[in-house]
Amino acid sequence: AALSDAGADALPGYPEPVGSLARRYDGQVSLEIAAAEIGLEPKDLESRLEQQGNKVFFGLKVAFKGGGTLARESFQDDFAELVQRLDLGVVRVSHPVEAVASGPRLKKRRPIAVELKIGEKTNYVEGEELFVTVQAAESGHLRLLYQNAKGEVYTLFPNQFNTDDRIEGGRRIQVFPAPDPKAKRPGDKVRLKVETESAFGTEHLVAVMTDQTFADDTELRKALVTAKFVQDTVNDVEQLVTKNVRSKDVRVESDSERESQKGGARVGVARVTITTQPKTPQPKN
Repeated sequence: AALSDAGADALPGYPEPVGSLARRYDGQVSLEIAAAEIGLEPKDLESRLEQQGNKVFFGLKVAFKGGGTLARESFQDDFAELVQRLDLGVVRVSHPVEAVASGPRLKKRRPIAVELKIGEKTNYVEGEELFVTVQAAESGHLRLLYQNAKGEVYTLFPNQFNTDDRIEGGRRIQVFPAPDPKAKRPGDKVRLKVETESAFGTEHLVAVMTDQTFADDTELRKALVTAKFVQDTVNDVEQLVTKNVRSKDVRVESDSERESQKGGARVGVARVTITTQPKTPQPKN
């Protein structure tokens, strides 16, 4: 009606412009869209996100990694700080538009940004050691899960040596190798090596972070095997994980007031795929 009053009726064969533009704005934000909106080339923005270490930059880097995207409302929360820290200008108005503040899209909690690294290579030979690090934007509870070539899922962290699953946010944590608190000799470490007796091939490591404590590792592993979790989307994994954390009558803590709801859990997922193979038999003299 407003368009008609303004003499801007939609042309036959073309979409109504205001709703089309609003839907485009309301969609997921990619690295390319984020770069365009702050006036940089995608490669330049990607490089700057990599160089910075604060929470906002880390969260954006993780979200855009591998062609990933970020919800519009989450990018909107970060926009002013992003522009300021990149020294691109000043955002004069930084508040949500009331007309869209109660939409159903705002009910989804923002994922916890988490990054999983295993070193510079992805191919490992039997007996080789993996160097595993995890970094999360926020403190929380970590499960490091491993799926072998046969599809079996194991919990690598926490383990019998390191039972505390809570890690500090904002800094990179070395999960393996790690000091052995039960060591008989000073300097002993808990190590992760490729030692598969029955099967080699494509294997997966998955870091799952939550803001609440896990309830049942056994049931979680069973659910993840059934769902083929290494192939599922982060949202699928989140639904499985939230069934296995202690969430009853717990108030979720987050940066945004709209996310402060009772129950549920905020989750972050990072995955790495490796290829394992047996040692090459030594030729006999």
